[in-house]
Amino acid sequence: MAIQRRLALPFDAAEQRAIKRLWVRHSIAEDRRDIDGLIATLASECVYEIVGTGLRWEGHDGARTF
Repeated sequence: MAIQRRLALPFDAAEQRAIKRLWVRHSIAEDRRDIDGLIATLASECVYEIVGTGLRWEGHDGARTF
């Protein structure tokens, strides 16, 4: 989705709070090296990529490998 269209989307305060709670859970899991907790915060189709190297990991299994 183009950034112009994203910026035109209506602001949803409840969704923003949910995103922040998810981000906090993700950050805490990272700090604790809690891979299961971290994976629980990711979408099943998540992608980790190191840009410019061609290295890419997809899905929860890929995130665990990363």
